[in-house]
Amino acid sequence: MTTFTKRFYHPGFKLAKKLCLPKCPIGEKSIYFRHVWGNKVQELQLKEKTSKHFYDTDKINYYSNEISKFYNNDVMFIPTSHNTPITTALKSLRKIDADKFIRNLDPSITNEAGIFINNSENRSKLYHLINHCSNNQEINIIESAIYGIYSNFGDSIYIANDYLSVDDDKIILANYPNKASSRELERCRIAAYSLLNGNYPIVLDEHIDFEGEANIKYIPAIIRKNGNKEQLCFGYSSSRSCTKSIKNINKYIGRMGLPLLKEICLYPREGLEKYFYHFDCISNFYTEGDTQYFDSEESFWKNYKKNGTTVVEMNGIKNEEDTRHILDTIFENVIKVKKEDDLLCANMIMQEDGIVGSSKLSNIEELERVNKGFFFPHPSTGGGGAHKCCSNVLMRNRSLTITDWRHFLKEYGMENNVDELFIEGVDEEMDRLGF
Repeated sequence: MTTFTKRFYHPGFKLAKKLCLPKCPIGEKSIYFRHVWGNKVQELQLKEKTSKHFYDTDKINYYSNEISKFYNNDVMFIPTSHNTPITTALKSLRKIDADKFIRNLDPSITNEAGIFINNSENRSKLYHLINHCSNNQEINIIESAIYGIYSNFGDSIYIANDYLSVDDDKIILANYPNKASSRELERCRIAAYSLLNGNYPIVLDEHIDFEGEANIKYIPAIIRKNGNKEQLCFGYSSSRSCTKSIKNINKYIGRMGLPLLKEICLYPREGLEKYFYHFDCISNFYTEGDTQYFDSEESFWKNYKKNGTTVVEMNGIKNEEDTRHILDTIFENVIKVKKEDDLLCANMIMQEDGIVGSSKLSNIEELERVNKGFFFPHPSTGGGGAHKCCSNVLMRNRSLTITDWRHFLKEYGMENNVDELFIEGVDEEMDRLGF
């Protein structure tokens, strides 16, 4: 066993990249008319007559700035998709002929910048796009996308879903399920800010669903076997997460000489899949110390020097006894949190430098005995209300161009995973976001 230099792949895995937090346009309001498929927490919020079904972007920015102060301003701010032109957003969608729907947009529903003018009449006109769908798949994609536009891309504050960082200059772009295409609308923006920050977006095969760092969490352990390296990570299988993506991820990162992912998969209890729809909703953690090397999986389980802290909603976990053994083997501290306090109780930013989470938790003192904390009610009411989901990590490098990206896609056999409309939309977003 040996060690090597620290890498940083999510907020709990220390540290070469920056913690990322969302930065919204000022003075906007995101109003939700329907929950995103597979998200029971959001569904319940929107059914509550006493609950607000909207949030103000200024509140999101306020707390992003407060979290930044908590972490000594050592963060990056990531632009959200609020105020994206409709035509650019539609170019993000896979599995449909986006041009068909763009051609049939009523030009009266947008302003001069192509941004949707949100009123009852325009919502009705936009919904007429459904009439141009040719099959059930298109109906699922377009209907969800329409509701995403209604909310002014409100869920784009949840940047954990955007991508998974796999190297100092590479990220794996999210592919959202058909019924969650209200998030798929963001892909041009995600690829654009990745390129502007010098990171190549890896584009998975079209049939693969993948929601970024929200579902795959690296731990500091690598297995060396037959001249290859395997990166140990947590995976998750639930309503909005699927371990099938790992095989496709390995197909591409293997070509790049990066360690292949080897998952330790967790599952929610039966019936709770839509409550704990992402790994971020059931558990989060930080680790300490350098990455440890092993020559086999058996050696990892016998010899791994446990470290760091995890929070977990153990009552929401399937196979509780086995899961407890896994967590006790990997982490120095295992802290239980309760969905009765907050349905997103485990949705915390966990870092060695501090913990950010919900002020509704009944065991905050237990957390603060382990580490310093910053606890507050998340302002994204109607959109879920999650702390960790509003974070990711990224390395800031020299900006890349569309031409750079085209060469990258061709070099690693991904050129057929993107179409010209998508690349055109990414180019438009790079101009719109331009740092």
